[in-house]
Amino acid sequence: MLLTLLKNQITGIINLSIPLLVIAYFYPWLFGNCYSILAISLAMGFYVLYLNYKMARNQVKGLLYKPSGQIKEKIEKIIIDCGLDPASFELRYAFSHEMIGSATFNTIVIDPLVWSIIEEDPEAIKVKQILEAQLVPGFSELQKKRYAAIKEVFSPYAQQFIFKHELAHVAHNFSRKKLVIVGCIGALTALTGICTANLFLPLIGSFAIIVALIVAGLSDIVMSYTLNIVFKVRAEYNADIFAAQASTIQEIEAAAEFFEKHYSILRENQEQTILAKLPSEILSGHPNAKNRVSYLRNLAYNKSYHNHQG
Repeated sequence: MLLTLLKNQITGIINLSIPLLVIAYFYPWLFGNCYSILAISLAMGFYVLYLNYKMARNQVKGLLYKPSGQIKEKIEKIIIDCGLDPASFELRYAFSHEMIGSATFNTIVIDPLVWSIIEEDPEAIKVKQILEAQLVPGFSELQKKRYAAIKEVFSPYAQQFIFKHELAHVAHNFSRKKLVIVGCIGALTALTGICTANLFLPLIGSFAIIVALIVAGLSDIVMSYTLNIVFKVRAEYNADIFAAQASTIQEIEAAAEFFEKHYSILRENQEQTILAKLPSEILSGHPNAKNRVSYLRNLAYNKSYHNHQG
């Protein structure tokens, strides 16, 4: 999965370079002026933003199964208890790519392969049967072990906490903020590539294009992983705080216990790649597991203390 993400990122850089090369071929004079270079870079940033927005929207539109009956009522009550309007959210059952839970725009994805609180919903059963018939057989042995182990430790209390965590991402407009930042990264990547090409073109001719692609690609990777550290980690922390404020002490403690066990499961059943060894703050933008467990338990303790004082 990690290698796939890196491959997709490299492919994106190559695709981003194609329109720039076309423009450079027909209108080379545009790359000799600072203002036009900035304009082209900004245009590429908006192009990247649009492509990512369109891809996310299409993914959400392709999700058909949603909670029904008593499960739907139960989930909507959780949303109301968080002080939010159920009508503002779209809930879907789908494969979450081992993300436990995910939120895109106002749509929250619940994975029937690991969530137990929705097991009695006929719609969840349909999705689970589809996934088990079409997707699970293609899992590696490590994936199967991870899913089985995660499902075993993913208690109902922890599931309710994580659902509230995903509600926070929607309430905080996480997806839209991330899209804007990704667009800015796209603009800076294009600017880096153009400036590198202009710098090396007089020295090595057309080989400057290859150098520019490499430099732009490395810049994009560095900025993307920096995004995880400076933006996503903070967003995850804020979502945890939101969830903790709306959760019981048992739910917070269950979430802390789950994250602790989840970290051990991933560490014991991960692909042996260089990327997998990177800290989670860099790799995925999720808080360090030990820190996360520690501050969640502190939150549970503080809530318990204030309850007793009250």
